[in-house]
Formats: sequence, structure tokens, C-alpha cells
Amino acid sequence: MTPSDKSLKDLPPLRIALSHPDWLVVEKPANVLVHPTKPDGTPTLWHQLQEAFPGEALALINRLDRETSGLVLASRHSGAASTLGKMTMRREIEKEYLVLCQGRPSDSGTIDAPLDRIGKRAKSVIYLKQGIHPEGYPARTHYLRLETRTNEQSLPISLLRVRLETGRLHQIRVHLSSIGHSVIGDKIYGSDDNCYLRFIETGWTEELAQILWLPHHALHAEALRFQWKEMAVNCVSVMPEDLRAFWEKLSPERAASENK
Repeated sequence: MTPSDKSLKDLPPLRIALSHPDWLVVEKPANVLVHPTKPDGTPTLWHQLQEAFPGEALALINRLDRETSGLVLASRHSGAASTLGKMTMRREIEKEYLVLCQGRPSDSGTIDAPLDRIGKRAKSVIYLKQGIHPEGYPARTHYLRLETRTNEQSLPISLLRVRLETGRLHQIRVHLSSIGHSVIGDKIYGSDDNCYLRFIETGWTEELAQILWLPHHALHAEALRFQWKEMAVNCVSVMPEDLRAFWEKLSPERAASENK
């Protein structure tokens, strides 16, 4: 089912971060689907691109979860789609993310742990939920802690820059959860995955706000870098306003000497 013109107008305006005759880099807001997942007419970023660039053989090169904001790369013809697809397989397109997570991770680190859908290995009430499994698909995540602040309850919250070597489903969220530093606002991989089930049933509530703090997970695809012919592409997206506002309300972390 194709969305109506009216439903497409319900989405935030399409924002092109970088345009090239062979490809586009688009800024996706949080809570917008990248592409259709069900034939129900839900408007998506993909529909917006088709409307804005009619007649072009568009293809999405990278995809983001509905709640993740940030940069999406799309090719504009089949030749570019083939080249960019091969570059992705060779890991020649570098992707970096900004993340707000619970706690205070080490200054930097690498999480190297294979991932697979939990329901393939054990019972899971959430079909898409991923987990670490020795027989899963290889996945490696690098992170750098930029800063740590505290909220009103003196709980630490950290800002990370994350670089992916692989692009598995929910990779950052699963990996950070596995080391005890779940992404803020994560309904599936936070402290209680029942939050997701309650959200599906009731929508956003004050009870969920007390647990999750944000209505969507605090994950932003900040940068895309790759070499295109003679051109070095370096596209960067600033953190969205709602995440910046949440971060700015936090207090700077006091030095250890001040806590004595």
C-alpha cells in the first residue's frame, strides 16, 4: 500500500545533508521508518525520497532503526548502488554514532561479540530482539567516552562516540547493554524489556518516562566517511535538539577529589 500525499506531509520535511549525481546523504529524524516493513501505508523516508526524486533508481545503502536519528546513504542509479554495496561489504564506508548511555564506561574499548536473533536460540517474546551467542554473526563495536555527567539522582550518564566495523541489527544497543551500559531510552535492551511490550500496548506513559527518561533511544548516526572516485566524502550530522537538551540538563561530573 502506497502512503497518501497527506500522510507523507505528516513526516518532518526531507533534509538532504549532501547531494551528488551518484548518491544522496539524508538526515533521518528519530521515530521515522527508513523503509516500509508492512504493507499498511505507513509513510517512510523511502517514500519521501521517491517523491522528491521521481524516476531515479534509488536504493538505500545503510538503514537505521525507527528510533535512531542521523545519516542515511542512498544511491541514485544501479551503478552507484552496486559500487556502494561492494564498498559496504569491504567495510570501506566508515560509520560513527553518538550515544548517550547509562553509567560510566572505560575511556575507550572494543566489544567483540557475535550476535543473533534470540528467538532462533531460545524463547523470546520480542521477535526482533538480538543477543550475544557464540554461533552468531561476527560483530565488533569500538567506543570512545567523550564525557560523563550526572542527573538529578546523581546517576552517571555518558556521551560516547561509537564506530562500527560490522553493521548487525541493533548492534550498538546489544553490545553496550552487554557491558552494563544500556542506551538511554532503549525499550528493548534497557533494564526491563517489558518496557517495549508496555509501550506497544499503551504508548508513551509517565511510568515509562520514569524508567527510560527519553521517549526514544539516544542513538544518532553522526558521520559517514568514504572515498568516492577522487572525492573524499566526510558528512557529519549534529546531535538532534531533543538529545542535546537532555544532555545539557545534566550536571558536569565532579572530580574524585571533590567527592571526598
